[in-house]
Amino acid sequence: MLAVFNILSCGMDQLIVKKIAADDHKESALSLYITHTLITGLLFYGLLLAGYLLFPNLPQVYGLLLLVGIGKLMIYLSTPYKQAANGLERFRLMARLSVISNFVRCVCLVVALLLHSIDLSVIVAIFIIGDTLEFIIGFTLFKTKAQMPVRLKWDGPNYFNLIREALPQMGVVLITSSLARFDWIFIGFMLSSIKLAEYSFAYKLFEIATLPLLAIAPLLIPGFTKMFKQGVINIAGLKFLIRVEMIVAAFTVLLLNIYWSPIIDWVTQGKYGAVNVNTIFILSLCLPLLYRRIFCGRSSLRRGA
Repeated sequence: MLAVFNILSCGMDQLIVKKIAADDHKESALSLYITHTLITGLLFYGLLLAGYLLFPNLPQVYGLLLLVGIGKLMIYLSTPYKQAANGLERFRLMARLSVISNFVRCVCLVVALLLHSIDLSVIVAIFIIGDTLEFIIGFTLFKTKAQMPVRLKWDGPNYFNLIREALPQMGVVLITSSLARFDWIFIGFMLSSIKLAEYSFAYKLFEIATLPLLAIAPLLIPGFTKMFKQGVINIAGLKFLIRVEMIVAAFTVLLLNIYWSPIIDWVTQGKYGAVNVNTIFILSLCLPLLYRRIFCGRSSLRRGA
């Protein structure tokens, strides 16, 4: 689901951030992106639902897929407001829009744990509630705080022009989204569920370790957009930024590998620490490359614009 909804964005998310940051018909761009998410998201989920109705003998896991899909659809529909907040450089608003779902999930999971009522149905329900609240509260917060009108207006020619403009990003999104979860799928097919659980645990904590990168990345597109639009490129500042990024990446690699086994084995009672030492070592080596890729990718996107 994460891969599919990322592909459905067609790479428009970064393009919309650029247009809004450059004040390039930003209201129209936001309206077109909201329309795009509605069309593609509802069409995809409609196909999933049609499969469930037309083929009643599908495995029981398909019903779980539909339930998970509801939550991911809500997250997908909330994406335009996060990207618009990014383009407007309302980073505090963007942070609020981005943490609603995770905050609700954490609170509800802790309550369920204290009540000793954690099972698959409860977890799925919590995820759906958290994702739905992210869409509803996110839309409300954006409408009241962003001071930018949200209107839905179909504009066929401009919509297809936007798709053509996003074509270079579509290829990147298709490849990266397909590969991003390929490792999970491959391990699920070829190895045991225990190995998949061990790897997915390590990978999720690896994603948490990229938090500094996630904090830096939204700042780059508006910054590069304004820099190239004004024709004033601060080379010294960019070199300093990439050096800081490399220092943060290297320091994170060091901390991950030093503290992984003792801390994770202590927290998980020996389940996921030592068994994942080699996995987290290999994953951590990717961090400098990720920082470099984000920086260079944003820079090239702005040059292309």
